[in-house]
Amino acid sequence: MKIIALTGGIASGKSSVTLILRARGYVVLDADDIVRQLYGKGMPIFNAILSVFGNNILDDAGEIDRKKLGNLVFSDSEARIRLDSVTHPIVEAEISRGIEEQRMQGENIIFVDSPLLIETGKYERYDMVILVYVDPDTQIQRLRSRNQLSYEEAIQRIKSQMPLEEKKAYADYIIDNSGTLEALEQQVDLLLRLLAQSDLPIP
Repeated sequence: MKIIALTGGIASGKSSVTLILRARGYVVLDADDIVRQLYGKGMPIFNAILSVFGNNILDDAGEIDRKKLGNLVFSDSEARIRLDSVTHPIVEAEISRGIEEQRMQGENIIFVDSPLLIETGKYERYDMVILVYVDPDTQIQRLRSRNQLSYEEAIQRIKSQMPLEEKKAYADYIIDNSGTLEALEQQVDLLLRLLAQSDLPIP
């Protein structure tokens, strides 16, 4: 079984690629989906975040205030490191479990969507790394529109991650998502054809 990593940056379009791959019948394990599933009250990631930031991070309903948490970790690198240190092991364990489940079911290829794959050094575990790239202006525009952020807030969040230009050096294949959804679908379909023909450098 080939395990292919899908990574990128904030608002680069990884989720769009994931949706296209799933629509084509491929299995995609999504780190963000795992976080959302384990984010609820009493769940592992909820408990881990609470252990680091305390009750001040909760809203009136006793749930984690995601906006407050986001503002904190994107403005304080130490807070972000503490958050990652308690959440990443949980997510990695779930991804490993999901990979093993798919292996037992006989899947030939699975994709793993992980935004911080390169920063954490986990990219070396995969047979291939695909980078979803977007040009800086489009990235800022999409992030501001999606998250209702000011220009300064968007820049702050983008700068909290490794620049996409630097991530190119770690990628085996690059999908440029600076254009339309139709153009993105065409690139994903080309990737899948190349994978089917074994025309990509997968060990």
